[in-house]
Amino acid sequence: MTVPSVRIQGSRTAQSAYASINRRWWSLLAERGDVSLMDDDGPQADVVIHHDFSVRFGEVPAMGRRRVAVRPWDFGPYPPRWVAALETDYDELWVHSQWSAQSAVAGGLAPERIRYIPLGIDAEVMRPDGPVADLGLGDRFVFAFVGAAIRRKGIDILIEAFRRAFGPGDEVGLVVKDHTNDVFYRGQSYRDRILAAADDRDAAPIVYIDEYLPSTRLAAIYRRADAFVLPYRGEGFACPVLEAMACGTPPVIPAFGSCLDYCDATTGVLVPTRQVRLPLGRTLSMNSLGFEEHVEAVHFCETPVDWLVEALVTTAGRARTELAALGRAAAERARTWTWNVSVDAVTGGVRDLAGRA
Repeated sequence: MTVPSVRIQGSRTAQSAYASINRRWWSLLAERGDVSLMDDDGPQADVVIHHDFSVRFGEVPAMGRRRVAVRPWDFGPYPPRWVAALETDYDELWVHSQWSAQSAVAGGLAPERIRYIPLGIDAEVMRPDGPVADLGLGDRFVFAFVGAAIRRKGIDILIEAFRRAFGPGDEVGLVVKDHTNDVFYRGQSYRDRILAAADDRDAAPIVYIDEYLPSTRLAAIYRRADAFVLPYRGEGFACPVLEAMACGTPPVIPAFGSCLDYCDATTGVLVPTRQVRLPLGRTLSMNSLGFEEHVEAVHFCETPVDWLVEALVTTAGRARTELAALGRAAAERARTWTWNVSVDAVTGGVRDLAGRA
């Protein structure tokens, strides 16, 4: 059987979410040897996987016999220009969640052009047993937020809800692990507001961490937390939610969107939320690199602050033995969502495409 050649177009070294996925895929594909990996300056590959958010999508088509675009979108129907580029220049769109697949179809892309490629966790690192981070919060009940502290991920909702829910006399704390140096989120972080809240001695304590951490240190933070919380408005997959689950920490998330692929009421706390569907018909800024896209409509969720307050208070009030049982179920579920499973799907997609006439 001929081994298909593959090029992954996009950084594997940048400190960003898409580059970390490329690193995982590349290293496991190289280890397995089921495909022949090609560097950027090599000859044309059988299949090119375009996963590069440092360039405006569609302006420079991927070069290969078969072309794949890995392109999640967080806010409902895909932008019209993206759909046009996918139909013209790519054989398939790869998405990481059923939510993204539905959003692509809502934008006008044919379902048969979409392939589901889940992401995963490193089960050797993200596990319940292992070092536990010292966050300076003593024996307090700890909520953890990991990810860019931006509006899309609901950090504004979380900070307000946490401050309403808990005061200095409550044995509860919050840790926020941000990364303001991520090139795609520069200027979007709620860093100043978080630091102001952390300095308020009339509120429950907040620990703010702003640096890119290796996975071993992230796992230690997940293990220290009693619950993970991410009141996102839109997500393409949300790796930190799955990582927290793998470490035995149940998540508090909206009952909406991508995370419902791998999390339900038996493995986490699903918070009621309001779905927002709006016709838009305007151009939006995509990220801090200045890329813009015309968007016809949006579909996302909005978690009312009062509803999150209730979820936080209820969760912190649960017996730790009860939360531990929820965490064990979460860890068991997450063990079935590994990077090996993700690469199985990548390999299957590559072989399918390479074998087409």
